[in-house]
Amino acid sequence: MAGVRFGRAIDLNVHAASISLFTHKYPDYSRLSFMVGISDNATPGETGKLVVTADGKVVDVVVKAYGQAARRVTVSFDKASMITLAADPDGVQGVEDIIIGDPVLQR
Repeated sequence: MAGVRFGRAIDLNVHAASISLFTHKYPDYSRLSFMVGISDNATPGETGKLVVTADGKVVDVVVKAYGQAARRVTVSFDKASMITLAADPDGVQGVEDIIIGDPVLQR
């Protein structure tokens, strides 16, 4: 993402790709934190969108363009039982690779 390398990353490839975290499996943690951006393999001018939901309710929407620096997102578990990260769920954006960089569970 903008030339920055990450030790761990998840590539949400192709429109409507998603990943979910069931918070009850991690009772000692209180939040999920990660960087989000566009793959350096994208075409200049492309944009991508990541929608973050907690139990189906939107808690954050990140829209990034090719070449922009990644943005940190932190999602509190609060009372949520499932957190979902979905790449362009409405199929509008043009990019095929949303990168989730250095995801970490925090106490």
